[in-house]
Amino acid sequence: MWDFGFGKALALMACSRPRKGSRSLIRPHLLTWLLALAFSPFMAGPAVAQDDLAWHGSVEESSAALFYGIPGTDYGPLSFTCSREGDGLTFTYIHEPIEAYDGVEVEVLLQAGDIEVPIRTFGWRLALDDTFVLEGKAELDDRLIDLLTSRGMLFVFVGDGVEEFPLEGAREAAAPLIETCRGQEIAPEAADVRMCDISAWFNGTGPEELDIRAAPRPDAPVIGSMPPPYRVQDFTFKTEMEISGFKQGWFRISQAFVIDYIFDEETKVVFNGEGWVQGDHLGLLINHRYLYEKPSSDAMVVADLSKIDERAGPDSFAVQRLHACAGSWVEVEGHLFSRHHRGWTRGTCSNQVTTCP
Repeated sequence: MWDFGFGKALALMACSRPRKGSRSLIRPHLLTWLLALAFSPFMAGPAVAQDDLAWHGSVEESSAALFYGIPGTDYGPLSFTCSREGDGLTFTYIHEPIEAYDGVEVEVLLQAGDIEVPIRTFGWRLALDDTFVLEGKAELDDRLIDLLTSRGMLFVFVGDGVEEFPLEGAREAAAPLIETCRGQEIAPEAADVRMCDISAWFNGTGPEELDIRAAPRPDAPVIGSMPPPYRVQDFTFKTEMEISGFKQGWFRISQAFVIDYIFDEETKVVFNGEGWVQGDHLGLLINHRYLYEKPSSDAMVVADLSKIDERAGPDSFAVQRLHACAGSWVEVEGHLFSRHHRGWTRGTCSNQVTTCP
């Protein structure tokens, strides 16, 4: 369940602003859903009763949402959101599968009557309250619209079970979503993207290395650029970024910014929106002692960074590049003194002056 009311939504908005050593806790389309829950006019009382559960729709200047739950409370397990930019529908389902690790791929099947809509999702754990989220993309086509506007019961199947949601009221609540995003196809760059929630810094120096592209491919249009590393007194600092997704060697960023660690001036945002950069020139700070074979604490340990050299620990590991990410996990490659390693870890950050929290 979500533990988000009015106050927590405001707290999340505050968290989304870059500060020293901090990063956004949630991606934009999830924040849209949370704000819909928090600010909907259908405010419920403090008790969460089954009779109070209902479908609600909302529309903002740049997005629309349909969700099942109780606005203003901590319950909202199912949502559909979209933006006017036309990158398809985002489906979000609060459910912890049997194999619940960041980056797990789960097929969710929606069924109402004889209508079936499969959605490929990826899972990740929300660090704020340990909630596990399944998230995927879909096209708001006639079939999905027919499903959402059906009567009777919506069945949500995953590999290990099924959950039922009554569709009473969904037809009316879905109207803003349908009007805003009907027929939107999934943008190629949005398909098969693994969701991530990490921050990193940028090591690139050459002109092409600094480019931010519109899609995860080298011939995509350039929509921005990163400032190169810069010197302040005797220190070198790098541009930092929020990473929200990964696809085939490319990392999707939602914001890039320059933090003044010396004079504590206001953080300078150099890119806002959605762009793609390659992992060859990305780095970050590690604060977890182990590197794993897979993005799971139960996976085989490939390196213990606390035992490689008694002079240093995980934060001395020099990350040369990022290979992939999933939720709060990231696959890194680098070295600690003369030892070269590659593996998955979590507990990372982009802070350039101290260790991660």
